[in-house]
Amino acid sequence: KPPTDQEIKRACQLIKNNLCFSLELTSNVAAIAGSQVTWDRHQPLLAQLDYIDYWTTNKLISEIFSKIQPDKGTTLIARPQK
Repeated sequence: KPPTDQEIKRACQLIKNNLCFSLELTSNVAAIAGSQVTWDRHQPLLAQLDYIDYWTTNKLISEIFSKIQPDKGTTLIARPQK
């Protein structure tokens, strides 16, 4: 069943808090900066906070849930050569 608006609001707040507090460690700052350089996304470290409010229950259902249906999934099994 879809998440409620209250659940979405709580999840967004948890994500925002996690991001802000994770930037207290230099290793996390380096990881985020490195990822942005790798993907050619030159933006301030806290710019990711602007994207969180985009997500609503309807957008999650239409843009995310529709893509993670079990019938659309695949499994990769890696086995060593004999």
